[in-house]
Amino acid sequence: MTAINAFLTPGGAHLLTDAAFYDTEGRLRHVASKIAVCEPLRMAIAVSGMAEAARVVDWYAAYQDLSQSYALTLLPMVARAIRDDNLRAGFPGEPDVQLVAALWSDEHDQPQLWIASSNRAWFGERYQPGTLARVGAMSGGCIDPLSVVPPHRRADGFDAIRDGLALLRAQRAEPWPDNGRYYVGGFAERTTVTRGGIERMVLERWPDRLGELITPAENGQS
Repeated sequence: MTAINAFLTPGGAHLLTDAAFYDTEGRLRHVASKIAVCEPLRMAIAVSGMAEAARVVDWYAAYQDLSQSYALTLLPMVARAIRDDNLRAGFPGEPDVQLVAALWSDEHDQPQLWIASSNRAWFGERYQPGTLARVGAMSGGCIDPLSVVPPHRRADGFDAIRDGLALLRAQRAEPWPDNGRYYVGGFAERTTVTRGGIERMVLERWPDRLGELITPAENGQS
């Protein structure tokens, strides 16, 4: 499980992610941001599955003078290409890749969210793998994002920093139902794309140890 969450406010498109990469047994392999930043395009891409942000950046670096709209149309191709590379390399585990793009639209002057994936993943039955789809919000975990917002504050909407950290903490404390392991770790990161550019913030760091399973309960975090 990867903690990737995305939602919109009038002022921006927001991504909330963890930073844990693990092996097929669930042991922490390394810690790194899951966000690929395309600053000139006012676009940030959250990466999940068998890929890291640097691989997405490398794919886009091969194209010169990209427009924002063309960069979006490439998103499904990038997901499929990385998946195919994974298959050729024989990497263990699932080869699929999921991408969630947050941007400030040049054409419409508004924040937008788009998804592209080589499989259906957690995007639901209506999503067709290998296509580009616009969404209003999404969450890759088992926690309802609204459940972390107290009822007396729900009319105010979802705050990217305050409620975002609460959501990532809740996802970190939730074991994966298939095997009871924990997969959200490293650190909690908030990325916001606004008309003025891209803002990034590490909201909290967690004391997970390389080569070991993630155990939030032992760190007093469940």
